[in-house]
Amino acid sequence: MSGYKIQQVAGLHDPVTGALVGFLGADGKEYLLPVSAAYAADGNISGKPVSATTLSAAGAVSGSGFTNYMAAPPSIGTATPGIVKTNNLQATYADSSGTPGNVTNNNPRGLVAIAAAATSVTVTNSLVTATSHVLCQLQTADGTLTNINSVVPGAGSFTITGNAAATGVTKVAFMVIN
Repeated sequence: MSGYKIQQVAGLHDPVTGALVGFLGADGKEYLLPVSAAYAADGNISGKPVSATTLSAAGAVSGSGFTNYMAAPPSIGTATPGIVKTNNLQATYADSSGTPGNVTNNNPRGLVAIAAAATSVTVTNSLVTATSHVLCQLQTADGTLTNINSVVPGAGSFTITGNAAATGVTKVAFMVIN
């Protein structure tokens, strides 16, 4: 007898080919098997020694059994943009409209105000880059400033410009999308 224990484990199979690529250990970790001639077409081990490979929750792969099969696994929690689908998008918010004119508001969404007799407001915001999308909407009815002509993002700020000088303080809601 070898002294090995027989335990139930869950096999991990390639979703395309169905080949055995690893197993879920009793400790809850995923162990990947090396890709080599050690496996027959049906995924069975042919008696060659196997060393386990571990994929951590952070996406780090370790172990001597690691091969090119998983040489570049996608990171868990990657910063690469993807599609977000939701029924309830929430982002931090700050109302900076109490002091009309140029303001600092480092939130992804907020409220600012164009001062009376002014045509624009510049918002300093650390989240904004030159390639950011800043969505804006008037929140106050004004006699002359009736729409937003442009929103120009830059490194660390954006400028909202209306179609005319405001007759009174005019509030504008914004949302930054990167």
